[in-house]
Amino acid sequence: MRKEITLSPVVAFDSYALPVEREILAALGDLLYRPLLDILAGAGLKAGAPPPAFRPRKAGGKRENTVRQSAGEIVAQALRDRRIWFANGAFSGRFDARVSRALRDLGATPGRRAGQHSFHLPPSRALPAAVGAAAAESLAASREVHAVINRFLIQIYDGISAAPHPVDLKISTETLARAAGGQFDAATAPLRGVHEIPAGVQPAMRAALDADFNRNVNLGIKGFTQERVAALRELVVKNAEAGHRSDRLVEIVKAEIGVGQRRAEFIARQETALYVSKLTGQRYRDAGITRYRWSTSNDRRVRHDHRELNNRVFDFSSPPIVDRATGRRANPGEDFNCRCAALPIVVIDDFAEAELDRGFHENAAPVCVRGGVFA
Repeated sequence: MRKEITLSPVVAFDSYALPVEREILAALGDLLYRPLLDILAGAGLKAGAPPPAFRPRKAGGKRENTVRQSAGEIVAQALRDRRIWFANGAFSGRFDARVSRALRDLGATPGRRAGQHSFHLPPSRALPAAVGAAAAESLAASREVHAVINRFLIQIYDGISAAPHPVDLKISTETLARAAGGQFDAATAPLRGVHEIPAGVQPAMRAALDADFNRNVNLGIKGFTQERVAALRELVVKNAEAGHRSDRLVEIVKAEIGVGQRRAEFIARQETALYVSKLTGQRYRDAGITRYRWSTSNDRRVRHDHRELNNRVFDFSSPPIVDRATGRRANPGEDFNCRCAALPIVVIDDFAEAELDRGFHENAAPVCVRGGVFA
């Protein structure tokens, strides 16, 4: 009598993607983020925590700044230190009590602009000469920073498509193949002596899979870089139109680094899962194991189209439709953010079943029979 046995799946664990994620982050840093941070640092702008605007006390309890300054001198110094900015009749930035009091003394009134705290100077009130000079100096420096960043972004956008691949993932593919191969060997261990299991994929097929993985990751890096460069240019232009506040450039770059970290994680997980799925599927096909049972993660995050595939049998060479809207086909783990698994199906006879049972107990590998797990 012939019987179907379902093997345990080979899973692309999150830890598999971490080395790839680190390489992607390093590439994005070299391409985009580190040069931007260098431009800001060269202009005296740090992407770390902003320095305190005013330190009120020393250890002895006395104020650091004991020299009495006029309101104009206080405001001019704040402008030169780029703690505040002046544009379109309003001061914006980081106001401490001392600067706020000085602005009021100059006739400015507190208000809000674009959702931010600001001080507005009436048209009838002229800026003191020192304040006007400091404001002009600050604006010129900020305009230059905006221009340098914009030129850099144009250069990156125009050159990224023709640039060589940012990363070489040979070491990562070796690590992935070894990790996935360990799971594969454990899953098929009970079949040894009953079913012929090749030691690995053919070198040409392995080279093709490695090349696909490397190309897909690098295309993801380049595509993301172009996408974010375009978005950054728009943000830089809007910031210039709003008054050239260079401290907001720091905030923009810091936010973009966060976006890059999330995208690096997504690309790494997606391409790692795809690589493991294709490599494992090829090994099963080479062993003559062509069918599998689709298994979802059985939680709320499973998308509807994948839930409809749960527990159904498909062929590795003819994957099902995983997205009805687009008609996209994929095996488990190959669709975007797919956490589903393929449970390979092996057909055996009574004699092979006895051999399999002995091999199973000797190797202690988990094997599923019609969805039930025994160990």
